Amino acid sequence: MGNYNNTVVQPVEETIREQWFQEAIRDRDVDLFLVAGHVPVRSKEYAAIFKTIRAEQWDTPIQFFGGHTHIRDYVRYDSKAYALESGRYMETIGFMSIEGLATGGKTNSLSAQTIASPTFSRRYIDNNLFSFHHHTGLNTTTFPTAHGTNVSALISSARKSLGLDSRFGCAPTDLWTNRVPYPGNSSIFTWLEESVLPNIGHDSKRGDKPRLLIINTGAIRFDIFKGPFTRDSTYSVSPFTSGFRYIKDVPYSLAKGVLPIINRA
Repeated sequence: MGNYNNTVVQPVEETIREQWFQEAIRDRDVDLFLVAGHVPVRSKEYAAIFKTIRAEQWDTPIQFFGGHTHIRDYVRYDSKAYALESGRYMETIGFMSIEGLATGGKTNSLSAQTIASPTFSRRYIDNNLFSFHHHTGLNTTTFPTAHGTNVSALISSARKSLGLDSRFGCAPTDLWTNRVPYPGNSSIFTWLEESVLPNIGHDSKRGDKPRLLIINTGAIRFDIFKGPFTRDSTYSVSPFTSGFRYIKDVPYSLAKGVLPIINRA
């Protein structure tokens, strides 16, 4: 399943049959089931959890928080069960609210009509100070806290210690991962294909030999912005230390089949 030998990955389908889970979903004093995981909100894992909870508690609200697919997504399982996924890389703050939620178990002060129809709402907030000022009603003077200011100072100190602002050069233009179509002059993958990989995969002693280079699309994680290209930029674009594996003299009849096999995995 892709994990190391010193770890154990247990399928969700097995976990939901365990005693602790079965006991938890049978608790009649629960006001809300909250499920959070690094799992797509449109997945068989969350579908299995939803189905299992509903088999025991047909009317208790359920809120799922998901991830992994790096998109903003929202799913309605039924009138009282929703799932929110809030983008990627802390670009987005996902804000979820539920109005009319009963509290205090099955004995509460809310009307039966309110309990029967809680309202689920969501908002995607861009992760920047302008958005935070707008949604909090504060400004550059009133928004900062002493704790937040101290954390910012620690981050700045760490960046200086790691040399993250040291420059390697200057990017002459913006290069995008998914904001523009591929192929295209502004696509980071076209730039990688035409300007980077040919130089990386070149062996001067085997200049007459054709080459086939394969790289995972996920190896490029972010855009390159026009302007200074720093050590921090390298980690943002591709935060990996793995390199290329080189095998020479592979028959093309075999080599051309590698990519389709990988894409089917």
